[in-house]
Amino acid sequence: VGNQVFLIVVLRHRVSDKLIIVAVTHLKAQDNEANEQIRIAQVTELLQHIDTVSNSISFEDIPVLIMGDFNSAPSLVDDKPSTVGCILDRNEGNKYDSSYSLNDEGFYTTWKTRGDKTTQRVIDYIFFNGPRCNSLECMNILDVPSVEDVAPDVLPNLRYPSDHVMIAA
Repeated sequence: VGNQVFLIVVLRHRVSDKLIIVAVTHLKAQDNEANEQIRIAQVTELLQHIDTVSNSISFEDIPVLIMGDFNSAPSLVDDKPSTVGCILDRNEGNKYDSSYSLNDEGFYTTWKTRGDKTTQRVIDYIFFNGPRCNSLECMNILDVPSVEDVAPDVLPNLRYPSDHVMIAA
């Protein structure tokens, strides 16, 4: 759907011989309802491909990481379907958790000014099929820069050259 892409790879640990599926993506940009529907279709397609890859290589639970720029907030108003909800609220296939708390008021992954509008929000994620599948456990996360470190220039700036901050788990 659209011209955005994803990449799914299966990696094998050299010592343990265990497999992990890693998927990265960059979904449709711009914050509006029409593009949210496109992102929902894109992430649905991504999840279907991950399930296909997972089912083709094993009948056991395989650890899965999904990460990237989803260009979508953790939830939308009025309980409408959301891109992130499609990942976290799945009823079939792999079940996923977010490495970062999506309820943390101080957490953001982008903070930029376009024209006269400044936006600070979460649009980048690291998801994993965690404790529900006994596959992966998030042991630690990289803190995002404090407001004091970034302000007043927002992103990008000389210290942080991207309009996204780095996240890692």
